[in-house]
Amino acid sequence: MKYTIIENPEYSSHVQQYGQYLQIMNYAPVSVEGSKALMLEFFSYLENQGIWELPQQPKTIDLFMHHLRSRPNERFAGKGLSEGHRAKFWQAIRNFDQYLRHTGQGGLNMPERDIQNTPVNQRDIGQILTQDEIRQLYQACDTSNPVGIRDRAMLSLFYGCGLRRKEGLSLEVSDLKFSSNLIHVREGKFRKERYVPMGKQVKDDLYTYLLEGRPYLLKDNTQHTDAKVVVKSVLISQRGRTPTGETLGFRLKHLQDQTSNPVLQSMTIGLHILRHSIATHLLQQGMSLKRIAQFLGHAYLESTQVYTHMAHGKL
Repeated sequence: MKYTIIENPEYSSHVQQYGQYLQIMNYAPVSVEGSKALMLEFFSYLENQGIWELPQQPKTIDLFMHHLRSRPNERFAGKGLSEGHRAKFWQAIRNFDQYLRHTGQGGLNMPERDIQNTPVNQRDIGQILTQDEIRQLYQACDTSNPVGIRDRAMLSLFYGCGLRRKEGLSLEVSDLKFSSNLIHVREGKFRKERYVPMGKQVKDDLYTYLLEGRPYLLKDNTQHTDAKVVVKSVLISQRGRTPTGETLGFRLKHLQDQTSNPVLQSMTIGLHILRHSIATHLLQQGMSLKRIAQFLGHAYLESTQVYTHMAHGKL
């Protein structure tokens, strides 16, 4: 992929950090590299205009989008950029603005959107729940019954530990290392193993679930379960089986509906949104992108000890 060369070290640093952020948000490698290339061209335009700091005037971005209308198409001589390609620039800049805001670096003063008919495969970074909305989901768990205790454990795994859906579903009881405050993720993406820290609240939620939730779900549903089947998974359904991702998605929607927040109730979210939300909250709390990438399983671990002092704030 051809990259535009820029001079401003601040711009270069932003591009690299932005790329790491998109990786954390689970963008495909080709999308990450494509977005970086688009931002490099945007920053090159700013340098040519004598702008050496992040623009705060909507007009600056408007002028860049207007510039793209007349910018020659390098692949097809004599033609300008297609509307779809210009939309990719808009999307990259908009996601860059969200990256700045999520990492506490202010943001761009975005103009009103001037690109219509954006291709359907172009997407924003995604819905991110606030810490208060996460707290409301926890409070919606009815811990007076085993299912509600299980729901709270579900939140602790997918939000508190940032697990992917497959990782959480395949997690076994033996993978919970309470003595060392770690969770052993054996089936991570690309078959990478890693250890994830259990903060105090996460540990308490999982320990309570193993004592007061999981055994009763198994016991109360023996009529649905083959006695010869040994269920090893941490999370189990009301039928005493390893749940599907769809089942947990329904439970998450149930928790949304149990809150008194109409905005939260109207959101379309899934387990991956919990993972994206913890990544964003850790960024807002000042954790480096590199450490968050390790926490989420985007890099090999060199030492599990680096995580033992990470604090998941008590909800």
